[in-house]
Amino acid sequence: MITRRMLLMVVAVLLSGAEAQAVIISPTVLEIDSQSSGQSQVIVSNNTTQITPIEASLRRLVFQGGGEFVAQDVIDSQLMVFPPAAMIKPGQSQVFRLQWIGDDSSAQSESYFLRFSQPSLVATQGSQSGIAVQIHYNAIIHVFSPDQAPNVEMQVTNSGEAVVKNSGNRYTYLSLTKFLPAEESATEFGLTRVEMMTSLGEHFLPPFSSIELPSNSLLKPGVYQGVQQ
Repeated sequence: MITRRMLLMVVAVLLSGAEAQAVIISPTVLEIDSQSSGQSQVIVSNNTTQITPIEASLRRLVFQGGGEFVAQDVIDSQLMVFPPAAMIKPGQSQVFRLQWIGDDSSAQSESYFLRFSQPSLVATQGSQSGIAVQIHYNAIIHVFSPDQAPNVEMQVTNSGEAVVKNSGNRYTYLSLTKFLPAEESATEFGLTRVEMMTSLGEHFLPPFSSIELPSNSLLKPGVYQGVQQ
């Protein structure tokens, strides 16, 4: 089981891993509006000197209320990717198109890994071990509708510990949230976006979930309502 903080780290790992293997995917994180075209695309570039086989598949991210998620194989997906496989020539790129075929307004936003796999490649050229490896690259897909919205609240204790809860049906990011006092006795949370990122870090907030933040002297006790910026 993986935490949401690790979900954000995936992007950095993907970029460094892709450069090391000379296969680049772009973008690594994208959003699809189910009430608009419901379409998007990811470009896979082959910077090697050999023809590279790539297979595409989807895995749904199922978030838990406490902050972790599991990636589940998708059988009958409302999100389609095509082509399902391609042979990419050296120095060339392949466009993989995404199409949402589900309802225009689902109960909540959904997230997926779009996995690109290089099947059964020998680990080291000339190796006698006979071991073959399969390399994976993941892009993160978020599907939402304009009818959905996050509803973020933060409660800070006297010791500076905070619980951030998203009771809305759409994901958001902590860095996109400005906190205003929800109680008359509370003092406005005065951190700028830069200070927020420096002191609290970036956090992905899926729908119907909460996260606990470590004690921080910059956090003033109180209840704060999140406003999306």
